[in-house]
Amino acid sequence: MEAVRGRVMLPGVLEVLVLPVAVNLASSALFELVRSWVAQARGPAAQDAEFEVVETTDDQGNRVVVVRPRRTVR
Repeated sequence: MEAVRGRVMLPGVLEVLVLPVAVNLASSALFELVRSWVAQARGPAAQDAEFEVVETTDDQGNRVVVVRPRRTVR
């Protein structure tokens, strides 16, 4: 088998435009599908989650911020 010399392979429209767009659309659709499955599995209570934000500062000026879902007792 001989090696091809002196030729430069330039990508066509398919490799540069069509394939990346198709991969992007497919991955976005798959992400939305999995996200909807997870939301359904968690139930309606998880969709209405509230968050609690606690912030504190120590003597040296370091700030710690904690964000967590607020627990509700039903």
